[in-house]
Amino acid sequence: ILFEVIWCTWSAIKNSLTGPKKQVNHWIDYADASYPPRLREDIACMFRICLVLITNPIFHLLFEQIHSSWTYQGERLDGNVLGLFTILPDQISLINPILCVILVPLLVWGIYPALEKFCGIVMLPLTKSIIGGFLVATSFFMYG
Repeated sequence: ILFEVIWCTWSAIKNSLTGPKKQVNHWIDYADASYPPRLREDIACMFRICLVLITNPIFHLLFEQIHSSWTYQGERLDGNVLGLFTILPDQISLINPILCVILVPLLVWGIYPALEKFCGIVMLPLTKSIIGGFLVATSFFMYG
């Protein structure tokens, strides 16, 4: 199936550049008629998903660099929390999973239902991803 996808994609690219222009829903529809419509629909869906996920590797590259930055920053901080205990520099990176464990249920069972009930804003998964992406980009920008 991999080679079918590659050859169908190649056919669509070649025909869109050299063939006659016609009205199509997706550029993959320029592929030869020998490829089944179901295959072309699946490839179009795959490219739409890839478009959404293209930023994921960039996010993780930046995200993994933050842990070492947190440790470096933790070495320069005092680490004393209200005189009760001391956070060591290597323990600073534990803040992220702790915040995830706290914030995910709070958002899923508290904030998202409240937004839907009181404001009429329906939070679809794609909407949540887009808002999260903008918040992450903002935090990376603010971090420097």
